[in-house]
Amino acid sequence: MLSKALNAKLSIRTGISIALFACFFLLISAVVLFQLSYKEELDEIHKNLQQLVKTVEQSAKVAVYLENEELGTEITNGLIINDNVSGVILNSDIGMLLTAGDISIGSKARLVVLKLNDPFTPELPIGKLTLIPNQGLIEATAKNRALSHIIIFGVNSIFVVFLVIILVNRLLAAPLKKIAQQLHVIKPGTSQRIITPKGHEQDEIGLLVNDSNNLLRAMQKTIQQKNQLFDEVQKLEKKFRLLFDNARVGIALVNMDGQLLMNNPAFANIVGEKACKYFSENQTQKLIELFEERQQLAKAIQKALTSTNPVSLDLSLKHEDEADRHLHCILSQVLDESGEVLLELVIYDISERVHRELKARYESEVDTLTGLLNRRGCKRLIKESLIEKPNSHHAIMLIDLDHFKPINDTYGHDAGDHVLKEVSNRFNSALRRSDLLSRWGGDEFLIFLAGDADNLEVEASAVAKKILALLEKEIEVGLNKTAHVGASIGIALAPRHGNDLNALIKAADITMYQIKKQGKNNYLIYDETMVMENTG
Repeated sequence: MLSKALNAKLSIRTGISIALFACFFLLISAVVLFQLSYKEELDEIHKNLQQLVKTVEQSAKVAVYLENEELGTEITNGLIINDNVSGVILNSDIGMLLTAGDISIGSKARLVVLKLNDPFTPELPIGKLTLIPNQGLIEATAKNRALSHIIIFGVNSIFVVFLVIILVNRLLAAPLKKIAQQLHVIKPGTSQRIITPKGHEQDEIGLLVNDSNNLLRAMQKTIQQKNQLFDEVQKLEKKFRLLFDNARVGIALVNMDGQLLMNNPAFANIVGEKACKYFSENQTQKLIELFEERQQLAKAIQKALTSTNPVSLDLSLKHEDEADRHLHCILSQVLDESGEVLLELVIYDISERVHRELKARYESEVDTLTGLLNRRGCKRLIKESLIEKPNSHHAIMLIDLDHFKPINDTYGHDAGDHVLKEVSNRFNSALRRSDLLSRWGGDEFLIFLAGDADNLEVEASAVAKKILALLEKEIEVGLNKTAHVGASIGIALAPRHGNDLNALIKAADITMYQIKKQGKNNYLIYDETMVMENTG
């Protein structure tokens, strides 16, 4: 019942709270007040008895001094008339003893004793007068008077409590109730405001109403701004959605597990509709499986997830309906509305550009006559190989054809071109797939052999011998016309003769010309003494 009342309206709760506090206060105050009043009344009655004894002090001194029992009896009988006196004892030091009433002394009796001195010699004691209080009557009287005080205090307190409850309800609860009722019907964001209760314009109630109205105004402004912002966000969302759907680059969102979450039409068009649908519906499949360079892409993803900067790289994928596509990919880390880390993948189809670059590179690095790498292409591939394996063992073989110029002079350049093609084919047949053959220029060729430290020199010598043997067979240059060429082969080994490509080519060139001096159509491995001979 009490809990329901405490959950009721503010006015009821306030009244009950004040009443409960007042009851508790009254109870404590009543106990304290009773004790204080009771003690005070006892002290007051005892004080009156002392004053009563004082009134007969002179008569008692005379009666004791004269040993006048008649006067003494009159005094004791006069004192015993008081209701608060139970008994009286008047005695002298020399033998007179007079009593009146009940002189039995209770354990709680608080005796009133008056010492009597000689009327003519005040410092000489001659007897004493003793009053025995009526303790039961005194205590009952004190209790009654104390209870009267408590009743008066209680009535006054109850009156004050009801007055406080009425004032609190009128001055506080009722105005707050009106404010609450008004606030309850006000719709947020409207121009409705709370009206200040009459008489409270300048007090705390008025201040509360003003502050509440200020909050309502601020809320109205905030809601209006929020609605405007929402409209703007919707417009921007439509624009961004339009850009997203109509972008010419592919855009996709991937989670931390590599699963495709969403993509725009351009992305599906680039990677293929079937593939895109497959990865969208099969959440166990990772988007990385689309691409050929999976390890390279995996490293780029890890880098993008641990960095605030985008990561870009070129990749290729198998397209479902066409030839391989080449893509430029940009990976960057983004956060969704819940704070989850996602990966944004932007792809550009660069297949046409890559094909143009490959064609341009082919045209710039391949000899159009023989189909072999030219000097530029050969140097690039050798340098890339050296970068990948900087401490590898390899050989550079520089070959110059012997007796080639007379073929051009005798049979013409077409015959010379035919000889170069045939020689290239024969050279290719003597090499492994891992070896590199290039037309270095004119009638010069370069071979790059990869091997190991133990048999590199043996392998290079074996290739050189095989080439010389293949050139022993004559070459048909026309109807019933043949030509014969030889080869001077200079060989430089790395790292024995250095690791710099230009230095190795120079060493092979020096060796090749050394062979020509010695009679041509042979091979020779570089020796440092050749430099001295060449300079000499």
